[in-house]
Amino acid sequence: MIFDGIKIPDKLKALARDLELGQYDPGIGDLAALAQKSPKDEALQAMYEKFKPIAEAGLERGKALEGEGKKYGAYLEYAKVASWFKKTEYEKTATAALATLKKDKEVQDEIAARQMLDQAKALLSSSRKGDKESAPGLLAALQKKYPNTEAAKEAAKLK
Repeated sequence: MIFDGIKIPDKLKALARDLELGQYDPGIGDLAALAQKSPKDEALQAMYEKFKPIAEAGLERGKALEGEGKKYGAYLEYAKVASWFKKTEYEKTATAALATLKKDKEVQDEIAARQMLDQAKALLSSSRKGDKESAPGLLAALQKKYPNTEAAKEAAKLK
């Protein structure tokens, strides 16, 4: 358990439960904001300290993936850190890295392809016959327009 050994104040038990269950968004950001507002609250600070390694590891993974040329993977790592650690220095660092990556054509293509894939998945899960029938065309268009993306590979499996 993440918070073993920490006396959780009653007012934070619901938040702690959600975090223990892996529901990090928006929990970590809420915890960080509370920790910044109450720097003398030892339990709160101890709780937040447990999550700092997650942010640091995410930033390191993003940097490593970027170094390996896996820009979209790096983008996903930075996006996760930015989302989970709102209003912290970690968010600022991740957002700065995201801004650079968003300018990259490979990342832009993957984001656009992912949006098309999400739309096709929604059509496939629709109860309307017309929606289901239009999904294969969207999947084919995705594969044609963005053939080298991870989303295109996933689309090929859905056909």
